[in-house]
Amino acid sequence: MMALLFVLQQRQKRQTTHPLRSTKDLKILLTHVLPRRDMTLEEVVRLMEQRHRRRQAATDSAYRIQRARDGTDEGPGNLTK
Repeated sequence: MMALLFVLQQRQKRQTTHPLRSTKDLKILLTHVLPRRDMTLEEVVRLMEQRHRRRQAATDSAYRIQRARDGTDEGPGNLTK
């Protein structure tokens, strides 16, 4: 329960600076920060940024598909006609 609270607090705190930060990102960060250190911080950040680019590309693709299906030119903020 405490871990879930921590995750939710971190996501809320960083929503404006890291809007795509997910629970998995926080888990990766904690894995790096806690006793076992297999990766450098730079590598963790690089992998996280790579995941964010893929997630953003998937989001953009979903919007393009929806616009093509609906025949609209509305942007990401308008999922309905």
